[in-house]
Amino acid sequence: MLEAIALLGKTLDSGEKLVENLVRDVKFSPGLHLVKLDFREEGLDNLRLIFDIEEIPQEPEERRKFLTAWRYVGNASGNNPQIFLTTDTLHYLTGPVISNLLQELKLMGEDNSELALKLRLIRDTAFVKPESGEAVLDLARLGLEAEGEGKGGGKGVKKRSKEAARWVAEILLKEVSRRTGLTKKKIGLWTLLYNGKPLIKFHPYDQVILRYRLAGFEGEGVVQGVCSVCGEEKEKVSAIAFKRLQFFKPYITDKVGFASGVSKSGFTRNFLICEDCFRAFLVAENYLPQKLSLKVGKLDFLLLPAFLIPLSTPAWRQEFPYLVKKLTHKTQGFVDFAAIAGERDFEKELQEFLGELSEEGEENQALLNFLFYQKPPGRSEFRILGYIRDVAPSRIYNLFRRSNELVNKGRNLLGGRTRDWWLDLTRIYSLLPLKEGDKTEHKKLLYVYQGLLKGEPIEYAFLIGEFVELAHLYLTGGFKGTNQREPKPGYEELALAQQLLRAGFFLKFLRQENLLRGVKDLPEVGQDLAVGPEMKEYLTFMGYTEPQAALFLMGYLLSEVGRGQYKAGHESKPVLDKINYQGMNWFRLLRLANQLFEKLRQYDRLQYNYNELLYTEMKRLLDRYRDNNWPLSPEENVFYILSGYAFGTKVATKKEKEGEETDVQT
Repeated sequence: MLEAIALLGKTLDSGEKLVENLVRDVKFSPGLHLVKLDFREEGLDNLRLIFDIEEIPQEPEERRKFLTAWRYVGNASGNNPQIFLTTDTLHYLTGPVISNLLQELKLMGEDNSELALKLRLIRDTAFVKPESGEAVLDLARLGLEAEGEGKGGGKGVKKRSKEAARWVAEILLKEVSRRTGLTKKKIGLWTLLYNGKPLIKFHPYDQVILRYRLAGFEGEGVVQGVCSVCGEEKEKVSAIAFKRLQFFKPYITDKVGFASGVSKSGFTRNFLICEDCFRAFLVAENYLPQKLSLKVGKLDFLLLPAFLIPLSTPAWRQEFPYLVKKLTHKTQGFVDFAAIAGERDFEKELQEFLGELSEEGEENQALLNFLFYQKPPGRSEFRILGYIRDVAPSRIYNLFRRSNELVNKGRNLLGGRTRDWWLDLTRIYSLLPLKEGDKTEHKKLLYVYQGLLKGEPIEYAFLIGEFVELAHLYLTGGFKGTNQREPKPGYEELALAQQLLRAGFFLKFLRQENLLRGVKDLPEVGQDLAVGPEMKEYLTFMGYTEPQAALFLMGYLLSEVGRGQYKAGHESKPVLDKINYQGMNWFRLLRLANQLFEKLRQYDRLQYNYNELLYTEMKRLLDRYRDNNWPLSPEENVFYILSGYAFGTKVATKKEKEGEETDVQT
């Protein structure tokens, strides 16, 4: 993982200024602006404040150039002093930034630099120091009147030591809004100018940025040793440099309790990094969330390519961004194809995408690593949830094509749209009922993803249990606090049917890929199965065994009873109460089978759809196991009953939409 990130950073850092690679993107929305606070000289020892605005470009490449020009590198992390002149937080500029930056320049030996001289003049002329705390912008000295306590803001500042900078920022924001017409939501960034020239242009501001990010290679924590990333012996390696990372910060290297041997020196055993690798990390961690961050449901992950060819040539460096873009785009197809297709013609987009997959090239040049993570908003913590490594792009493309094959069969067998039967990582996410807020639930999902992407077997019993739990969730309406989207009122049963049938297709998908472990070798149904052609084609294609088919027929007949109950005036379908979602053993199956005949007769459904014939076939298959050697588990029994129920619901809905008579042989 560390090697892949360092390699990515070294490839991106092509000899340009490192600081330009540290520029961050903003959370963009149309009409977002940069506000320039321009301190203009007006007579001896007097400044006035002028406001200027500039719209932040919408197009990503132009926006990056804009943010690079204005040196937006984010804010200092954690409890580190705020020192950056372009920021998204106004009260940093009305409070600590100038004083902190002057202190930083002094430590650098740049106390008499052009930047320091300008900052000192602004501080001495336009700031006031409260009774306690840091210097704060004094609007009164700039000729601006503040609303509230103290005309001009001076008295108000003195009364509000800790909150002074925020208080002044609120007043300044109102004044900016009044003069420019911009609302708070339309202001993305703030920066400082002096006599019309950006302060970020003065020497040595770029060195300030670099010194902050590379602070881990000065003073305490720097030793001679082996870099944990590249494995080379170096004169200077650091155990604390990781603290300066802003996005990718997976290791705790500042709390003794997390150190090897529970001592400060313990970090030097496992978490050393050289400056070259760390510079690569700085570049990569800025690139990762912008270019290689994907999402499945509520789970974030990074796509880390590890290339199999030399990366040092200029031609390769030029090709690199396009190759990464292609890999990411094609991987996104199997992550969430609906996001690519959008609201447009799903089928048309699918065919175009399949054409892209047939193009030769990048799949032979890289392996893909999937780093699943959690990063709480506003916190530096980066929690790694799982890491799936060395996945060939061709593996993902083949899974995508397999999904397409099943989509076509699903449409032929059950009707509906292409998107109804599509299977990708996001659809698979929706097949597993996950509790939100449970820190361990993601393990179930990553277990399935690991099997799919790496070609490792997945336990059949585990999936069956998850699918039964999913059905129970739908039937009880317990969607709150889960990853499941609540269906529209009146569509609950149809939504459940769709999910159960899609779960069946997923099992078929895994069988075709030889990824199911723990499936018993039982005889599949043959052409002598006495059911209608539509049902027979479905059962044959899905590879149902005789016991599974018997339960499927039981479930289908339950759906017929349910339809009878609905027509008889029941608001719900009481027949579903016959199913125990904790599992049903052989004796409960026999009891349900006997009750089913009476229910079909009671609700006048025995003669419809050749149900009597289907009941006879169900009994024939069950009777083969009447000596108490039933091969399926209680959870399997429930799943295949529900699968038949879902099939009956879907077929009935399909025929109603087509305007056909529903009481015909199925």
